[in-house]
Amino acid sequence: KIQSKYAAYVTIFVGILIPILKLILIHFDKGIVFFAALLTLESALFVLYFLYVYISYFHQNPLNWKFSFETLKSLLTDSWPLFLTGLSGYLYDRIDQVMIHHFIDSSTVGFYDIATKITSIWIFIPGIIIGSLFPAIMNAKLESQKKYVSRFYSLTVLTVSLSLIITIPIFLLATPVVTIIFGADYYGVIPIFKIYIWTGIGTLLVTLTQYYLLAENRAKTFLALTVLSTVV
Repeated sequence: KIQSKYAAYVTIFVGILIPILKLILIHFDKGIVFFAALLTLESALFVLYFLYVYISYFHQNPLNWKFSFETLKSLLTDSWPLFLTGLSGYLYDRIDQVMIHHFIDSSTVGFYDIATKITSIWIFIPGIIIGSLFPAIMNAKLESQKKYVSRFYSLTVLTVSLSLIITIPIFLLATPVVTIIFGADYYGVIPIFKIYIWTGIGTLLVTLTQYYLLAENRAKTFLALTVLSTVV
């Protein structure tokens, strides 16, 4: 539908509200249970907002939904490679921290985790662009292969260029960025961060590859690539 503005509204709102509430909890010295409740509230806000948009703007009624075993079967048949890809990708993302803890020590895991957290702050920006523009690319595929390839190429150039524009200054300013956010005690994060920051471009290229293979109905190929990457 290319209506991602509705998702952007609630993402921005929740992205501002939840951190403010977390700061309030910290100020009043509340326990971890309240933070867990905030995570539940975050999910609830998304659900309620999307239901509101679905009913008010798209004039649909969830009460009219009907269950279909045929649709379920079709969805499961198409999605099982994606499910296994997600599982494999999760292992791929986390196994390095397990290895560091096992072979080095827990403080190094902490430094590494901070480097990954800072990097993830900006990685979502190209992802939002891809998610927003990809429906238009799929529509172009229905019209002509040439138009589809041209749009996909333009999307790749746009997002990779944006990633470089973001990555290079952050790389050059790694020391003040880490020091300002975490303090001088976390100086050990800086060399890790200056290396890890470049993985964002690799992640972006993987995301583009995933979307391309999905568009070509080759989810199993992406599953094989992900499993192979995880094993390696």
